Amino acid sequence: MVEPRQIVESLRDVEVVLQRFSGMATNELRRIEQTIYGVERSLEQRQTEIERESQQARTELSICLASGYFDENGNYHAPDCSAHMQHVYEIDQILSQIHRLIQLLNNAASQYRAQASQLEEFVENKVPAASYWLRERQQALERFERSGGDLGSLSGGVSYPKTSNSQSGFSDAKGRNLSIRVYDVLGDQKQIRVYDSSRTPSPSDHLTIGDAGMANLQFERNASGGVERVRLQDIQTYPVYQKSGVGSKVLDRVEAIGWGIGAKEIYGDAPSDPVTRQWYAKRGYGFRLGNSGGTEVFKKLKN
Repeated sequence: MVEPRQIVESLRDVEVVLQRFSGMATNELRRIEQTIYGVERSLEQRQTEIERESQQARTELSICLASGYFDENGNYHAPDCSAHMQHVYEIDQILSQIHRLIQLLNNAASQYRAQASQLEEFVENKVPAASYWLRERQQALERFERSGGDLGSLSGGVSYPKTSNSQSGFSDAKGRNLSIRVYDVLGDQKQIRVYDSSRTPSPSDHLTIGDAGMANLQFERNASGGVERVRLQDIQTYPVYQKSGVGSKVLDRVEAIGWGIGAKEIYGDAPSDPVTRQWYAKRGYGFRLGNSGGTEVFKKLKN
């Protein structure tokens, strides 16, 4: 006979696998999106450079063509501009190739994003719901074991992740109208999403990937049940919205949540790049050695 404790451990193992899959999928989606963005920017930059070279080459060709002259007998002497013409032709060929590459990349990126959006929806919605269900079943079986086999302890419905009514709007540094929304997920977890009103006028009550940025939080409670710390599991501003104040707005909301719940500090894994570390430092965050040996970024909250 299978004991309840064995089933609980199996459910926990399944939940761990789900969370590991979710983390790997999310990281891979971000990595691919960043790669696409990098290639897009490189091609656009190269296109700008070639267009500038093309304009310069055409100017030089015009100067050459205008350098013909008439001799004293009225005979016109045309200049030899063949080298300039060849140069213009070669540049036009390169520019045409770049245009084709950009078109191919856009088509491939569109096809990828259509598929990726389905995986994002699964990771953002289905995995948390499944994890929550597994946790509910674990708790029910633990109650059953503690009760000595009372079947009544197994009763109780399963509640799925819901959203809070915490939503507000703001304009970023580039004048875009954005909204920031906080979702209550899996009890002590909260997820923040930033939406662009031009793309998502009415954010869904169900958790989605967001348009401009995101953050995931985990409350850590003390022995008395109060929230001692808020772990910032991750925070990200999507490339198009970077350097426009979106990240600061998200971090403001993280701190407001921590302060409102009575937490003593916010902490998370420290970023490796110096620019992001400086960004944290300007906002009053420090750095320290974490329990796992890595570096943590943290900020004490005044309550």
